[in-house]
Amino acid sequence: MTARSKSENLSLLWLIFLCSSGFLLMRVTLYNNIHLPNLIPYFNADEGYLMDVIWFYFSGEIRPGYVGNVDYGLQLLYISDLCRHVLSRFFDFTPGIFVLILRWFHLL
Repeated sequence: MTARSKSENLSLLWLIFLCSSGFLLMRVTLYNNIHLPNLIPYFNADEGYLMDVIWFYFSGEIRPGYVGNVDYGLQLLYISDLCRHVLSRFFDFTPGIFVLILRWFHLL
């Protein structure tokens, strides 16, 4: 095994600093408007659409702002089924919580 040079260590520390500062900056926007789900489509129509679709998959209710009947794919079905069958025993879900789950999922 060879020892790392000083420049490699410095580059690694710089990379760790940039990634951690990026995550800290993103943390501020992850929780934006999740307690006011009617503002989510106002600021981001795509997230509003995803919120309406996953809420429909989860509860069967159509929110007043629901604008389409286009199927999104399997990601929302899997998340809604996991939340309905497993996590709903421990948490109360709202449409804003699903937006938070989607934001974390897309961040990871």
